[in-house]
Amino acid sequence: MRQEISSSPQIHSPWFQRSSLLVLLVSVGFYVVFIDRTAFVVDGEMFFTLRDDAMISMRYAKNLVEGYGLAWNYTGAPVEGYTNFLWVLWMAVLHLLPITAAKISLAVSMSGAAILVANMLVVRSIALRLSDEWGAITAMALTGLYYPLIYWTLRGMEVGLLALLVNAALLHLIVWKQTGETRNLVSVAIALCVGVLVRPDAIVPAAVVIAAIAWIGAVTGPAGGEALLQRLGPAAVVALAVFATVAAHTAFRVWYYGDPLPNTYYLKVSGVTVAERAARGFNVLLPIFKEHLIVPLVVALYGLWRAREFECSVLWGLLIAVGAYSVYVGGDAWEYFRFANRYVSVVMPALFVLVGLSVSGLREDLENFDSSGHHRVPQLLLAATLMFVGLLALRVAVDSRFFVWFRQAQGAIALATLSAAFGWAAMYWVAAKGRRFLGVGVTTVVVAATLLGSNASAILGQWLPRAGAAVLADNARARLGLLIEASTDTSVSIAVTAAGNIPYFANRHTEDFLGKVDPVIAHLQPRDEFLPGHDRWDYQYSVGRLEPDLLVNLWSPTELEYLYFATLGYRDVFGQGVTESPDDAPCPGYMGAHGLGCSCQDGSFFSGMTCDLLVRDGAAVDVGMILNNWGFVRGAVSGEQ
Repeated sequence: MRQEISSSPQIHSPWFQRSSLLVLLVSVGFYVVFIDRTAFVVDGEMFFTLRDDAMISMRYAKNLVEGYGLAWNYTGAPVEGYTNFLWVLWMAVLHLLPITAAKISLAVSMSGAAILVANMLVVRSIALRLSDEWGAITAMALTGLYYPLIYWTLRGMEVGLLALLVNAALLHLIVWKQTGETRNLVSVAIALCVGVLVRPDAIVPAAVVIAAIAWIGAVTGPAGGEALLQRLGPAAVVALAVFATVAAHTAFRVWYYGDPLPNTYYLKVSGVTVAERAARGFNVLLPIFKEHLIVPLVVALYGLWRAREFECSVLWGLLIAVGAYSVYVGGDAWEYFRFANRYVSVVMPALFVLVGLSVSGLREDLENFDSSGHHRVPQLLLAATLMFVGLLALRVAVDSRFFVWFRQAQGAIALATLSAAFGWAAMYWVAAKGRRFLGVGVTTVVVAATLLGSNASAILGQWLPRAGAAVLADNARARLGLLIEASTDTSVSIAVTAAGNIPYFANRHTEDFLGKVDPVIAHLQPRDEFLPGHDRWDYQYSVGRLEPDLLVNLWSPTELEYLYFATLGYRDVFGQGVTESPDDAPCPGYMGAHGLGCSCQDGSFFSGMTCDLLVRDGAAVDVGMILNNWGFVRGAVSGEQ
């Protein structure tokens, strides 16, 4: 029996209300602990940081508030080195408040937590429209506790806001389809327009939603050519609104930055073929699906034969479209974190709504389980699915060599046979004892397995031991920025590879080796294997021509390039010589790591980033202060306060 779509809000049971409150409290509690664990103390004051990319946006926001315009540097022509326009403006609003630099990142994280809560509630409303209370609680819990979405949002990225806007558009689309009320269509248009201003690639989910509006119009109402054009009117209006928003933003870019596209577009796309991007995009996305998304996908696919409503097709369409987009652009630069990237995380709530639909149907199927032995084929399918979910969750969580055989074809065949046999036998016995117990118990186990399979390895492998991917490295960069500010004159300029925390806290004119805010570098041809935003640099330009006073870290420098720096008058602050690689350097291939590079052991640094600190002769840099306080920087890497 198919689950009927709810056309109006219903009075919810006490169980549902208590469960919603519990999910909300557990989620918010985790958010609070997550944020608290990112803090570090400097001279008795607690500091907070964000992901290094987010701190690039924070520097734009701070400069805007301080009167330097929407620019990364204090002087020179502004360059659009961000792709999250409205998120930068929100950060600027927070900078207007009387909040110190130590706590401003906390304000961004707190706003992110509020967004995650709002997103949970919107996802719950979507699931209630398509499923029952069990499905809604499932979708809410999986969304609220989904680690990648939590990580990207609380670490200062716009991912959570974009997910909220996409889900808000979906909710109002569903309500509009059910009620036909124009105000809901207006809400869809507003959410999509705001979305493309938050991040331009929101145009991908926007296109899916607009296509859904067009389809709804095309298949309803009277036939005929003129009638069809009339029915497509709502889709055309929404599409026109989104197009006008993009056009207005593009006009602003041309007026303010002198270019219709952000600098990061040239940095990540120019000089790279579609085939190269797609090859990397597929290669980095596939492991994420295998390691973190296989369990929810299996559960969601179980519900395909039950949930054939148009709305479910839209949800699957979102997942496919954004996944294809992630492949097309070559993925993100951070897949080595081993969880969903910033693109995929945005639409994961759609998958969790589908999981909720499956869980609702699973519970119904189990409570109607026929212990007499009739309908054995569907029951065997159900049993195999349940056993697969449990074993997949265990495989993902434990990641033990014991499960290597599972990857092989013969292992999969054996598992399918055993799953069907033991799973069906277990359900046959339990069904005779109590169908309600069977439905509630097994459904709860499936939800827990899905939650575990989606999050366990990231939480156990990254968050518990190190407060999250790159958190210690970001804290070290923030400390280094504070040290640079204290040990240099305001006239000193620096050059960096990590262009977020160090420049933000150093408050010095900064050059960007990798070209995120430098159009000269962005328009170069890739120098290395394609890695979005990290495959082109030119030291003859960035060092030889721009002449920064302090080279804070470098990207894949060769021995000849170190010698080139020496001929320009740069010397190693630590006195080792710029071509030396200390025997105790914690990361192979690092030159001059000086202890800071140990953070690469947790995936915090790319293998190409060094931790050098080179100063130009005659620069107003207090080298003695840096040396005396270097332990202050290293303390962030080791987790010391």
